[in-house]
Amino acid sequence: MYQKKFVATRTGERGGIEQYLKNLPYLGMEEDDNLLRYYFVDEDKYITVDFYKVGHKLIILNVESETNDLKNFIPKKGRNHNKKGLVDVTNHEYYQDTESIMRHILPYRVVIEGPKGVGKSTAVRYLIQKGISAKDRDQDVFSNDFILDLPHSIQTKICGERIHQNEDEYFFILSCSETELEKRLARRKKELRIPNRHSDLEYRNFYQTIYRSLQENNLLDDQLFYVKPIADAIYNRERFQPILNITRDISKQYKREEKVKKRV
Repeated sequence: MYQKKFVATRTGERGGIEQYLKNLPYLGMEEDDNLLRYYFVDEDKYITVDFYKVGHKLIILNVESETNDLKNFIPKKGRNHNKKGLVDVTNHEYYQDTESIMRHILPYRVVIEGPKGVGKSTAVRYLIQKGISAKDRDQDVFSNDFILDLPHSIQTKICGERIHQNEDEYFFILSCSETELEKRLARRKKELRIPNRHSDLEYRNFYQTIYRSLQENNLLDDQLFYVKPIADAIYNRERFQPILNITRDISKQYKREEKVKKRV
């Protein structure tokens, strides 16, 4: 029996896990205190998807097959396939089963936002490997194309409400210099991209202005952070150190709360 295990870091039908699952034959579901488990079939593959209820909101996709070695389950070329955002954790000790997940993964989630080319997907993969639940973009508000059509005051109101919607969800806007961003986007020019209603520059300006507006109105409340990874770093552990510094403080808070609960 061949087996693979993934963390799904994108949601929604535009490149999210739902885009992959929606056309698969559905077999049923089960529920317990920690998660909802759904069963699907994908040709010669048996698919199980666990949606965790606790604060980290992990989505774990298990794939099994008796005949398929699963080496090509995720296409090796191209960014525009229906399995984007799946991070392979097959051999990661933290994600082996529900018990290990509940023991190692703290009950909060980081949502990584920012313009195209800033390194969101790389940051998400790195955090997952570090045992931190991470989501690639917020399709509901921050990465919703229509948010840019709204007046600035309405944008501020909606984004402020979004970051306070769930106290266990923290938003990180990634940034880099305009020169660095142009270089990264130039490398993607040959790729087939899903067209957006607004330019990359418009999105970049939106993230900057919405952060400043929320900050000026005292609405950040340690739920939204503007982070600039170290662009010229060779290794990801150096590149994403600014993100890890913040998540370390968040983790300390949850660990303290767990100790208090145990004493009670």
